[in-house]
Amino acid sequence: MVTIAATFPKTFTALANGKHVGTDETATSKTWRYEALTPMPTYDFHVSAYEGWNVESAKSRSSIPVVSYTYTSGKPKTKSIFGDLTKALDFYESEFGAYRWGSATFIQEPIFGGGMEHASVISMDETLFTDDDTSEARAIAFHELAHHGAATSSTSGPGTISGSAKGSPST
Repeated sequence: MVTIAATFPKTFTALANGKHVGTDETATSKTWRYEALTPMPTYDFHVSAYEGWNVESAKSRSSIPVVSYTYTSGKPKTKSIFGDLTKALDFYESEFGAYRWGSATFIQEPIFGGGMEHASVISMDETLFTDDDTSEARAIAFHELAHHGAATSSTSGPGTISGSAKGSPST
């Protein structure tokens, strides 16, 4: 379990693990408060802040919010990369049980190497949004979301799945 308070200049949007529970504002800054009530390892903590994200959201069948934050330059690729994630989450829940993190947030940001899953927050390398062919970025988004399903299922160790999936997401 973790609570995060992140203070940034007023023009930024801050994101972190868990549910956004409030924002306090001064003349020059905002403090964003997040609360994640599901236990997680410390390497899963994540905070990002950026000015001017484009936000798209949808909900899975079980009402889990799936939200993407992309740069203006990445917005044209958002639907082709993230458009089927609610179907993927529905599939993972049908195979591995209820999603335990409360929300799934995907962020375009400057990281190296494709994507990285953190509890409820998935970082996507900003360069994935520059290619006309979005199939690699889409595969990475599905892959990183799958890590959350593995953490939900019966495991024989951190991040390992016992058994196998019966099918694949309908896309």
